[in-house]
Amino acid sequence: MPMVSRGASILSGGLGTASMSGTDENPGTPEIEVLACSYVTWIITYTAGADDIQPGGGLHIYLYSHPVRKGAWQTTDPARQGYVTAATNGSSSLECEVTTRDIYVTVRDAPLTEGEKIFLTVGDASAGGPGWRMRVSAGGPVPPIWPEELWDIQYLQRRFHVSAFGVSVDVNGNGDFENLVEPYLFMWVLHLLASRMTVLSPSQTIAGQSFSTVVRMEDKYGNLVEDFEGVSPCFSASTAVAGLVQLVRNGAIPSDHCVLVNLTGADRDPHPMPRNVQWLDRTPFGWKPTESGSFA
Repeated sequence: MPMVSRGASILSGGLGTASMSGTDENPGTPEIEVLACSYVTWIITYTAGADDIQPGGGLHIYLYSHPVRKGAWQTTDPARQGYVTAATNGSSSLECEVTTRDIYVTVRDAPLTEGEKIFLTVGDASAGGPGWRMRVSAGGPVPPIWPEELWDIQYLQRRFHVSAFGVSVDVNGNGDFENLVEPYLFMWVLHLLASRMTVLSPSQTIAGQSFSTVVRMEDKYGNLVEDFEGVSPCFSASTAVAGLVQLVRNGAIPSDHCVLVNLTGADRDPHPMPRNVQWLDRTPFGWKPTESGSFA
């Protein structure tokens, strides 16, 4: 099972090295972090190793994860989003082809020798384009403790919605690509600021019996916001939540509707918490009620 390294660099002896730089919301950290649905520009730098890449060989950069939505790559229009370019400091010429999930850079005319570099720009904005648009779905925050021996790309993709680039090399030009190593070059997709509260109630209830209500803080794309500051959703919006529950019980609001509460105003004095509200935690096994955040 492929493992994921904390850094954004791939080392692989004779096959060369690869690293990634560019758009990063937190440039002082080892991870590359970007906002959901934002435009990014990344440069993947490949440095040839002892095994020179012969003409006809090249690189295969593939998108490992499965985003909900992302911009398409293209090589024809510098003014459009998703523009991809390739350059080198060597004597070779390069050809670049893209598909939905793959980028192929082919070396032509002369070998790419040890120490020479290929610079692949994903979301090249140098000619006025916006960059490459990230997907809408965001994941959880980067964990402060990273047990590398326990983490793999499948888990990170499922738990944190991580996007990852894999890099493989064909040194002989026979179409036989070999992965540099595993880990991958990866990036964390972060949610935006909390802009709404979603209150979920059951579609059916029994008269006279209580029911549970689920409250979620979300950004404008519907991503769960777990780490927000300056907002007290249960306190400042408790009166609104209690009122909504009453409206549902009275039949004024259909019980299978989602209701959004605007929290953009300043904090108000705390009001009594509504009853039967429960927070959910994202876990590797799905959404689970959190004992510390629930109250009856």
